[in-house]
Amino acid sequence: MPAHPNDVRVIQYLTLIGEAGPEQIRATLNLTRWEKDQALRRLVQEGRIAAHGQTRKLTYRLSHQPAHVAHLGRN
Repeated sequence: MPAHPNDVRVIQYLTLIGEAGPEQIRATLNLTRWEKDQALRRLVQEGRIAAHGQTRKLTYRLSHQPAHVAHLGRN
């Protein structure tokens, strides 16, 4: 089954930026909250991205990306 277009966009964005919160992902990719939630849920379930932290400090990054690399893309 081909990847959902929003899933591909999220993966591409996280590849570029390293790590991002759910609202940053939603706003940058111009997704609705439902689209964002569905994409992040699918990608976590597939093991392609990993969630780190809790509630307001929750961030996502590619599953295979080490923590120290994820912070290089952040300002």
